[in-house]
Formats: sequence, structure tokens, C-alpha cells
Amino acid sequence: MKQDPSLRVKYAMKTIKKTCPFNYAGSKSQYIELFDIDKPIADLFGGGGGYWSNVKSHDIIVNDVCEPLIKFQKRIYNADANEFESIIMFLYETTKLVETKEDYEKMRALFNEKKDDMLFMCCLSCCTNNLIRFNLSGGFNQTWGQRKFNSSMEAKLRDFRARIENKKIQFHVGDFQQIDTTGRILFADPPYLISSAGYNTSWTVADENRLYAFLKGKDFVLTNFLQRGELKNTILENFIRDNNLYVKVVKEGQMKAQKDDSIFKEVAVSNLPFNTTQIFKVEESSEVKIHTLF
Repeated sequence: MKQDPSLRVKYAMKTIKKTCPFNYAGSKSQYIELFDIDKPIADLFGGGGGYWSNVKSHDIIVNDVCEPLIKFQKRIYNADANEFESIIMFLYETTKLVETKEDYEKMRALFNEKKDDMLFMCCLSCCTNNLIRFNLSGGFNQTWGQRKFNSSMEAKLRDFRARIENKKIQFHVGDFQQIDTTGRILFADPPYLISSAGYNTSWTVADENRLYAFLKGKDFVLTNFLQRGELKNTILENFIRDNNLYVKVVKEGQMKAQKDDSIFKEVAVSNLPFNTTQIFKVEESSEVKIHTLF
């Protein structure tokens, strides 16, 4: 289907180039206005680090359910100069041995057996689009990308380390409700309930409701889809209206995913004002305003 030029993706915030070597669909490294927080934060769904590695805050809790990802990020954070160079060398030497699809699948199977974080990074270096993707059983299942750890990934890894090495970071693996968030502003970029992304296959309506109950009464910034095609996140809409929250449309356009050309609207939601004039304040009686978000 040929894309209508009027539906090209539009960003409501300035973009930055502080990308990360851990590739998740929907990275938040482009929304610069979300990073203007210098108070202690907790990133509840840390993922590839697109948010927490760029935020101004120097006191950060990072949480994710993906243990090998958190382990590798923590390894980079704790490594001294010599240890970091050894990590780089290991990634080059290991992935250069992956010449065929069969080689890659053997390495992927070994990672799924051992759950070793260094093997995880090797798989990520060699897979399609360097994209993190797990199946419902918890196995890494991204296909072979006919690539290896290279100078581009090395540069991203070095840049990532430089951004985080002087911050105070606590790494946590598990459910977001297990974190002590006292005195922190929360950032939540959960799997999008109405998205078709491969990483959100286990996220449920119950999880969505549980997250919003956890955020209520706390200082937070949340990103999510309000709309994708004919689908609407009515749970999020009600959460916004019921709690009189600030809403910012941060990205809208046409999906680029295979077999999905639907129109989407992505928003940032907070109980704190954004540093922008383009804010929707959704009141109980503001039926017109809430519908402009769809």
C-alpha cells in the first residue's frame, strides 16, 4: 500500500541521536523533552536504555524483566577500562565465527540454554535488525541477520558507557511493583497494549490496570499508544480523564511494521506539566478535548 504523504510520521518533540546498542522497537531516545528531569528517577521498563541513559538525572533505578539485558548493562556500567576493552574483544572474536544461519542458530540455542549475558549480546549483534525479541516461553527467537559485531555497534556501546559511567545506577530485574520508588519520579514505557510489536505478547489488560494503579498518587511520566487504527486504549483514556492528567501527543503517523499500515497516535502522559505549550489538560467534562487525542 502506497503511503499517503499527509500521514508521514510527525514528531511533536525535538529529536536527539543518543541511540543505544540494545535495539528495541519504540525506543524513547528521540523524545528530548522527556529527559529534562534532574531529580532521582526509576525507569520501570528500562529496556534498551533509550530513556535512562539520556535523562539528566544522575540517580537512577533501572528495572526490566529481561535478566540477560540488565546483566549486560550492569556489566558495562561496572567495568573498568581494561574490562570494557575485553568485552569489546570478546564480541568481535565470538561473532566473527558466525558465518551461516546454522552457526547463528547454534549460538542462539546455547544462549537460550545458558542465559549468559555475553552470549545474549553476541546474538543481538548477529540477529535481524539487532532487535531484541523473545517468544512466550522466554526464548530469544530473532532470526539471523547476516551480520556481526561491528564498528557501528562498538561506537554505540562506547557512547552508551560514556553516558552512564558517572551516574549512580541501581539495576533491578523483575516486576515493576517490586521496586522501592520512594522519592523518585517514575518513567513508564510499558509494552503497548494495542501495539502489534513482538515484545509485548505477554502484556495483558490486567497488567495495564495494575500499572496505572501503581502510578496513581506518584509523580510519573508515561508513554503509550492512545490509538492504532480502529483500536483505542480506553483504559488509558479513562486513567487520563479520571486523574486529570497532562497529555502530550509526541508522535503520530502511519505504522511501518509489516502488514500493518494503520494510523497511530502516541502520547506522553503525566501528573507534572511538560515543558511545552502544546499540552492537553483532560478535564472530567472535556469531551471535545479528549476526542482530539484520537
